[in-house]
Amino acid sequence: MVGYGAIKKGCINTPQFADNTILSNCINQRYNFIPIDFIKCKVIGLDIDHFRQNMNLTEYESKKENKSKYLFYKKDNIIIKCFVESGLITLSGSIHKYFNKGLHNHNQFTNSNYLEALKRLKEDFEVMPKNLHILTLEYGANIKPPIKTKLILDSILMHRHTEYEDKINNIRGHYKQFKHDKYIIKTYDKAKQYNLKDELFRLEIKETNWSEHRTKKGIKTLDDFNKSDKSYFVNNLIQKWNQIILYDPTINIEKWNKYSNINFWRNISKKQKSKHVKKLNNLIHTQSQNIKLKISILVLESIEGVQNSELSKNKNCKLTGIDISNQKDESILLSHTGLKRLQKNDLDKFNQIRSRYLSSTWKTSSLQLQVKEIAHNIRSRYSYVQRNKHPNQLQLF
Repeated sequence: MVGYGAIKKGCINTPQFADNTILSNCINQRYNFIPIDFIKCKVIGLDIDHFRQNMNLTEYESKKENKSKYLFYKKDNIIIKCFVESGLITLSGSIHKYFNKGLHNHNQFTNSNYLEALKRLKEDFEVMPKNLHILTLEYGANIKPPIKTKLILDSILMHRHTEYEDKINNIRGHYKQFKHDKYIIKTYDKAKQYNLKDELFRLEIKETNWSEHRTKKGIKTLDDFNKSDKSYFVNNLIQKWNQIILYDPTINIEKWNKYSNINFWRNISKKQKSKHVKKLNNLIHTQSQNIKLKISILVLESIEGVQNSELSKNKNCKLTGIDISNQKDESILLSHTGLKRLQKNDLDKFNQIRSRYLSSTWKTSSLQLQVKEIAHNIRSRYSYVQRNKHPNQLQLF
C-alpha cells in the first residue's frame, strides 16, 4: 500500500486534488474489478421448475403474504424469490456475505473471492452471471480510517444539498446515508456493526436504478458488468465522497465552528452554499490533516489491492485490435456482436473497420448484411495472415 503522498498519474499534485476533489481524469486506467455487496437481479433464461428441482436448496414459505404468491429459496444470505402467478424470479442478497457463508462482509473482498462466489452461485443455485439481469447493485470499500470512524461520521453533514439520514446510531452500529432518486451514498462504522477490535470505515454507493447503465453502457446482466471497465464506478465512488460536506474534525480554529453546524448549511441559499463550500475546502487544505482526502486515497488503494484476477481482462481482436471483451470467452476475432456494439458506441472506429474490411459491392446493403460481410472478411483475412505469416499485417487499433 502506497502512502498518502502518492497516487497514480500524479493526481495528488494537481490543484483540484489538493482542494479535496478527484476529477475523472485522475482515474484514467482500466479497473477490472470493484468490490460489490448487495445485488438484486431479475433471473432470465430459467423458470420456476429449475429451482424446484434443485436439491441443494431448501424451500421457504412466506409468512407475510399469501403462500401461493411466491416461494423463497435461501442460502447464505442469497434469496431466490419465485412469483408463481407472473413467473417472475428474482435473486437478491450480499455477494460479499455469501462468500463468507452468510456471516459477515467486513473483510476485504478480492476479485478471487468474487470469482469463488460466482462459482458457488452456479453450484448452489445453478445460476450464472448471464442469467442475472441487474436491477440494483452496491459497490464500495472497507478501509482502516486515518482517525476514529465515529469522528468521521459525526463530521458528515450533507451531500451537496441533501441532508443525511441517520439510519443506525446505537449499540449495533453508526450509519449515515444520503438518498437520491437513482442512488444512495452510504457511510458507516463497520467495526461497531460487527464488534471488531480495529477501526473499520465503509464507503459505498447503492445504484437503485440501473436503467442508465443498460441504455448508455450496455451493462444489462452481471456477465456484462464482469466484462466491463469499472473505472466509471471507481470514479463515481470517489467523486460522490468528495461532494460530501464534511467539517474536518482536525480543524482547531473556533471562529470556523459554524461550518460544523448542520443548521448553518440548512439555512443558506444554494448560491451561498457554493461560496462557503469553497471556503471550507480551503480551510481543510490549509488548517487540517485533510481527512477526506486521506479517505479518498485509502479507498483507491483498497480497490487497487483487490485487482487480482483475469476475469475481465481486456481482450482484443487478434486482427483489428478492437476490444472484444463483450464477446464470448472463446472469441479471438471481432464478431457480429462486437461489430454491432462498436457501431452503437464508437461510430468513427466502426466506419474505419468498415472501410477496410467491406468491399464496395456491399456499401449500400443493410447494416445486418454489412456486419455479416465484415465479420466474414475479418475471419478470412486472419486465416490468410496465419497461413502466410504476413510480415506487414498490422492491427488498426
